[in-house]
Amino acid sequence: MLTGTLSILNPWILAGLAILPAVWWLLRITPPPERHMTFPPLRLLADMYPSTITPARTPLWILLLRVLILALVLAGLAGPVMDARLPAESRRPLLVVVDTGWAAAAGWQDRTRALNTVLDDAASLSRPVQVVATTLRPGESYPAASPPGSAADARAWLRRMAPAPHHPDYAAFAAWLNRPGTVPDAVETLWLSDGLEHPEQDEAAMLLQQRGPVTVLLAPPTRTAVLLRPPERTATGIELTARRPDDGQLPPRTLVARGLDRNGTVRVSRPLTLTAGTTEATITLDLEPDLIPLVTRLDITDPGGIPLGAGAVQLTDDRWQRLPAGVVTRGDNSLPLLSGSWYAERALAGSLTVYTGSVTTLLARRLSTVVIPGGTIPDSEVEPLSQWVDHGGVLIRFADTALAERGDTALLPVSLRTGGRFMGKGLSWQEPLALAPFDSTSPLSGLTVPDGITVSTQLMAHPGPETESRTWARLRDGTPLITGLRSGAGWIVLIHTSANTDWTTLPLSGLFPVLLDRLAGLGAGTAEAAARDTPLPPWQVLDGYGQPVTPGAGVKPLPAATETPGTRITVGPEHPPGWYGIPGNRQALSLATRTTAMDARTRWPDGIRVQTAGETAATRMASGLGPLLLGMALALLLADSLIHALPAVRSCLLQGLRRTGAMLALMVLLPLVSATRADAADNPDITDALDTRLAWVATGDVDIDILTESGLQRLTGALALRTSAELAKPRRINPHTDTLEFYPLIYWPVGPGAVGVPTQTRDRVARYLERGGLLVLDGRHPDNAAALRTVMASLDLPPLRRMPEDHVLTRSFYLLPNLPGRIAGADVWIGEQAARGEGVSPVIAGSADWAGAWASDRRGRPVLPMVPPGERGRELALRSGINIVMYALTGDYKADQVHLPAILERLTQ
Repeated sequence: MLTGTLSILNPWILAGLAILPAVWWLLRITPPPERHMTFPPLRLLADMYPSTITPARTPLWILLLRVLILALVLAGLAGPVMDARLPAESRRPLLVVVDTGWAAAAGWQDRTRALNTVLDDAASLSRPVQVVATTLRPGESYPAASPPGSAADARAWLRRMAPAPHHPDYAAFAAWLNRPGTVPDAVETLWLSDGLEHPEQDEAAMLLQQRGPVTVLLAPPTRTAVLLRPPERTATGIELTARRPDDGQLPPRTLVARGLDRNGTVRVSRPLTLTAGTTEATITLDLEPDLIPLVTRLDITDPGGIPLGAGAVQLTDDRWQRLPAGVVTRGDNSLPLLSGSWYAERALAGSLTVYTGSVTTLLARRLSTVVIPGGTIPDSEVEPLSQWVDHGGVLIRFADTALAERGDTALLPVSLRTGGRFMGKGLSWQEPLALAPFDSTSPLSGLTVPDGITVSTQLMAHPGPETESRTWARLRDGTPLITGLRSGAGWIVLIHTSANTDWTTLPLSGLFPVLLDRLAGLGAGTAEAAARDTPLPPWQVLDGYGQPVTPGAGVKPLPAATETPGTRITVGPEHPPGWYGIPGNRQALSLATRTTAMDARTRWPDGIRVQTAGETAATRMASGLGPLLLGMALALLLADSLIHALPAVRSCLLQGLRRTGAMLALMVLLPLVSATRADAADNPDITDALDTRLAWVATGDVDIDILTESGLQRLTGALALRTSAELAKPRRINPHTDTLEFYPLIYWPVGPGAVGVPTQTRDRVARYLERGGLLVLDGRHPDNAAALRTVMASLDLPPLRRMPEDHVLTRSFYLLPNLPGRIAGADVWIGEQAARGEGVSPVIAGSADWAGAWASDRRGRPVLPMVPPGERGRELALRSGINIVMYALTGDYKADQVHLPAILERLTQ
């Protein structure tokens, strides 16, 4: 029953109802069409005295039907709307606030679809609508906003809106709300939020609540923003870390990480999975070192290629290339393993092109980094090194005994204490100290400090505020280990311990090359390229979706290095992410840094209603009756056409009514029958009862479930190619809730940490086995035997015994010595056959990882290696799977003596 206020969108159409009397009169005087008869003589004699009489006028009930059809058409075109939710007094103007920052790109389509539904409702209620963005355009002080107008005007304004490649500016938005005359005092606000915390957001929410009720519309959990952290170069490729906000709803999400060259060609891609409940995921894009410089763009997209915004893109520039670095060598290097230059050279060689020599020789080259493994710097080399650093070079110095004893005052980030720190012998103490984790504000943030790294000797810095602000790494006792200072366009870095193993074990660890690579990446490429006295003009920038576009007129060049030394450019309307500069001197500006915050907004002010964009029913404010009326008119018109085509109905009112009632009943029941069939098609129990398919138990571990599903799909395809068993797609089941009896075989992988099943599930599995099902329990590895025993102990299984060599499983289709899987030599156990009252075992258990051997990717390539290696073993594992399925489908018929001669003949071949 519909209750509420009835509105008419096009009331002038109702004037057409005035012609209904004329239509009545016209239909009344119009006789039905003449009756057509066949001419054969017998038919002529038979119809000479007809049993029925054709009426001279249209019957009254047909006349009423046709007038009703016309009335329904006119009423439907008039656009009646039944408002069943909002009271009439609450139809105030609608203010639509759209977060157009980078984080809105991921769920933009979902939220705009929901907003279009709201605009349809606003149009039906004739509500004024105003749309405003929360980001600024270049050169603007206030966000762009449409004037209050109709829903059609707002829709046109919305089509021109798009996400921006930077953060929203809620301070400017709050200032816009405070401007007189911008927003009426009594409005209803619909806020399309990106779901993240932003500065000044609370003030804006308070101002909106002062003007009326506020509803926040969020993107679905699978469409939230994803942030791509700056990449790290590793020995095997490029390491990427993706992060999503913790909004309390963290479902599993599969994305794609890609590396593209300057032509947009994808050089490498890999799936990246954010498991349920996690906010970060890290993967490595495997690339040869020579191919890494070709990658100019790293991004993350949805599997369907849907862009996730500028925050999911990292751009690279000249600094990402294989940069040249120099290591200063002095004196006698006859004992390389005792030389700090030997350790530094090999640590940098994995990611940079390394040259060695004196300071004078190295500065004659175009270098990005110079490493001095120890000692003091002669006065004649101080000035050339200082100028080189000011032009963008990175100078990395290590401490040693000479620097501690004689000291240096130039080209050091902090002042040093003479004599250092010592106990017992010079510059040493008895208990070596470990490294402390890197602070989030340090340029080394994100690097993991492995266990086992100790420092036994350290060069101390004078304590003070400057030392604290310049400290990038510390020991466990808080003393500085790495300090750095910006000098011009470059950096001066001091590592307060030796480059060899005299004072520390750091050069022997995997952290050492990664640490030096991160420090070398602080530079701006070669010092000559970084020495720019003029601003860098924008060359190509990113839009809000992360796609490259031509810079607009409002985009400003990056300031010259001489104007803002040491200043990091903030991404905003005037400096969007992209590439700036000219060929040979091009700098990339990305939105996300290692310290970019990405916190979900989980607490909203009291009184604000929060809903998800997928909740379309909640966003509907009115129900249009026009489609319903037009549909009824169409149904009656179809009924009239059917009636007109039946002469018997036109000749007799009673018979016509009977047939018309049947037609109407058929029209009513047919959609119900179709809906019932559709429900049946959507019901997995019904489809599984009609199709034969394998089933597998979901463990909750994404990796295990993906491998199991892929393996059973490969096995199903092999069965169709090699046997007459054509099975449907394997089904993922939950043994606690799903019906088990539809599946001849259930594959149950057991992962590490598996626990026993509840009593109800145990009873369900027992009934399944009693009714003829086959359960395959796979522990996946012999080391997982404890977890497999835990699951088996919680199930009501028959006694198990080791599978004999002559068991029918070894010859149910292929002749095999046993049931090999991915793990060779794993034992296989079978249930006692008496449990089923026949010669078929209900349970097969083992740790051979059969599904792991079958699993393949989309190109048909194996996913996991065989143990021991060998593709012959993978073929035997696939044959084992075919034997198991054929055993489940046909039982032990191969055990019949009639097959023995054929089997013996096959064995002799």
